[in-house]
Amino acid sequence: MDFYGVPAVSPEAIVEAISKNPALVAAQVNPNPKFESDPRDHTTPNAYLKLLLAIDNGTAMSAESRKFLQGVMSRTRTGDGRLKGLLPKGTPVAHKTGTLGGVANDAGYITLPDGRRFTIAVFTNSSETPSADRDRAIAEVARSLYDFYYLTAHSK
Repeated sequence: MDFYGVPAVSPEAIVEAISKNPALVAAQVNPNPKFESDPRDHTTPNAYLKLLLAIDNGTAMSAESRKFLQGVMSRTRTGDGRLKGLLPKGTPVAHKTGTLGGVANDAGYITLPDGRRFTIAVFTNSSETPSADRDRAIAEVARSLYDFYYLTAHSK
């Protein structure tokens, strides 16, 4: 709500603000330095990785909550061009995207064909490149790590 300059009343307030100012929709993909410099609701890729690892190893929440959360993450429908974008078809990915302003993020777990998986967090910010290029950059990082871990296991 802060991004749109709308009081934190309800999601309907955003709908109303957009109906009054349709330019807000286009602003979603443009950098917003004021919003990005606000220390609230921010993290780093390293901190996000630590959180994902704590979730995975059972130190962040109960096993039941972990199973639920990772199930939700495995059904994420947004960001098909990000972490999943260049991976082999059918590669299991449980992830959470983030998009607002010049920010395009994706973080989660990628499972290799042998069942091993790795945790990944790729963040962009203040980017003026087209959304598709941001997504492609995230996809390239994911594919590079996928290839590294897959080839490392198969080169022995």
